[in-house]
Amino acid sequence: MPLRPFALVSAREQWKSSLFDNTRLEESGRVGLTWTSSPRADDVGDVCAAGGLAFDAECRLYRSLPAEGRVQRMRWLASQRVEDFQLEAFDLFHASAPRVVGSFVASDAPQPLRNPRALAVDENDRLFVAEQDAGGVLVYDLWSSVLVRRVHTAPAKPLDVCAFGSRVYVLLDSRAELLEIAARDRTHRLTLPPEIVRPCRIAVSPSGVLAIIDEGAAASARVVILRRDDSPNPERATQSLFVSATLSVPWACDIEFDGQGVLYVARRSRESILRFGAVEHAQLEPVRARLYDGAGIVRTPEGRVGFWGGGGLSYGMEDRVHYATRGLVTTLRLDAGEYQLQWGRIFVDACLPRGSGIRVGFVTTDDDEQQAAHASALHALYERDTGTEQPWSNLGPEDKLSTFECPVLAPPGRYLWVTLELTSDTRHTPVVAAARVEFPTHEHLRRLPRTLSRQPEAAAFLQRYLGSLDGLLTDLDAKSIQRQVLVNPCTAPVEILAWLATFVGLMLDERWTERAKRTVIKEAAWLFRYRGTVPGLKRFLEICVGGPVILIEHFKLRGQGAGLLGDTGPAFTSSVLGVGFRIGGAIGATDTPVPMSGALDDAFRTHAHRFTVIVPGAAGVDTMG
Repeated sequence: MPLRPFALVSAREQWKSSLFDNTRLEESGRVGLTWTSSPRADDVGDVCAAGGLAFDAECRLYRSLPAEGRVQRMRWLASQRVEDFQLEAFDLFHASAPRVVGSFVASDAPQPLRNPRALAVDENDRLFVAEQDAGGVLVYDLWSSVLVRRVHTAPAKPLDVCAFGSRVYVLLDSRAELLEIAARDRTHRLTLPPEIVRPCRIAVSPSGVLAIIDEGAAASARVVILRRDDSPNPERATQSLFVSATLSVPWACDIEFDGQGVLYVARRSRESILRFGAVEHAQLEPVRARLYDGAGIVRTPEGRVGFWGGGGLSYGMEDRVHYATRGLVTTLRLDAGEYQLQWGRIFVDACLPRGSGIRVGFVTTDDDEQQAAHASALHALYERDTGTEQPWSNLGPEDKLSTFECPVLAPPGRYLWVTLELTSDTRHTPVVAAARVEFPTHEHLRRLPRTLSRQPEAAAFLQRYLGSLDGLLTDLDAKSIQRQVLVNPCTAPVEILAWLATFVGLMLDERWTERAKRTVIKEAAWLFRYRGTVPGLKRFLEICVGGPVILIEHFKLRGQGAGLLGDTGPAFTSSVLGVGFRIGGAIGATDTPVPMSGALDDAFRTHAHRFTVIVPGAAGVDTMG
């Protein structure tokens, strides 16, 4: 039987056209219940002027102490405890007198910095320090300990700095302009929108989106999202910025983007840090930060956002929110293209945590002027034991989505509105990812004697009763038509990968990830061709570890005495290739052959072809995970 078409609601733009009641569209493009965060007015501290925090490429944290005129540098690891930070801290500019480039001369006794409020590190490991009282920005090369440049901003004072690649944005107390500087290039000026009255902090996302706190640390503070106007205009000396979105955030004092572009807004000390999505800037669940003391937030090398508090860098956890007990969402109008059409089954991909539920209702009509409205009659959905109805597709265990099904219980009509009711115990929310409605319904009722369906009630019952049988036949037929996906390692279900690997004589290791299994099967012919070679071994290791590897053959060191991981004895290489041809050897050894001596194990350790595998990875990160 031919597969039936279906109307689909899954894209974000489709959900945006829906009718919401106590429900909300999440940043991921899925629908859930609205939530409220419980205020903690008794646990909120005073507003503090945020300090400067920045990381360099070597995962070292820099912290400014404005009141003391110092900048500290400390070691950081992703798994490091908070109390270990202060033990490694030392003053960057006071540890040794830095060398000077240009006309800026340093004395033998380095003077305290003049209110170093903000810090930023560019991609070339150059530290930018905004000295508010001095009216300038210091550019310090962290590799060579050289003070490269000083950018004067007087009479304006630099309020904050943020780095995007090799460029650094400098926010001034003058609301008219924003500076864009680099370590050695000329300074560019950007015109700020006139809506910004009193800026105080700035941040830039990994994609280059700017965010500025306007009139910060006040009940009327807001966050302005800016984008650059890069259109060429020969009559304009400076580039302009235009407002993309405005977020009302009372008492905002610091902002930062994480690695995914999510905006974090810190407020008063010990108050939760707010989060806003990267796409529509919708508010996400806040981050609980009881240790936050108002000294600033920063994006870590692993892409997370941390805050200074409790004597070190800390991470918050998602704050507990209260979800609405009931909410409705009605999809946009679905069009079958034929009047008086009987719709078939509906399939809903959703996640239902414990204590949550979902029901569905329908409204059908042939009138194209009718407006959307929530359905009054709601019906139960049933979870499919066999997963999604789409043949050979797998939602994946990480998605935690299940497929729910029921027939469309509504009169015939060309247009259909689907209403989903979401219920919750206020602690968890159901999440709806997509809804599919097939049309038209099955025709098995026509194949039965007419006398069985003369009464409308009997016909409706048989239509629903035969729907389960039709669903089974339709699923089997769809799998039969698209059975070619079973022999494709990219589309085959994960449970048959071991069977598919036998086609090329492979035995899969159950400890491998799903991605590694599919890649090994896909590249089996190439791996067999280069088996036993350096390229073949290197590619196989890359597939297993999920990243690049470096393979070093010991005989290529040629007796240079290079240190290898795990070597405790003298540095030497003594691999023997061919007959009478010697490569490498102990340092200082002559070219004359040396007869083997000692036990057989010693000879194997000395003359076997050995290699070392290096798996690069960030400090404190499990590369094999």
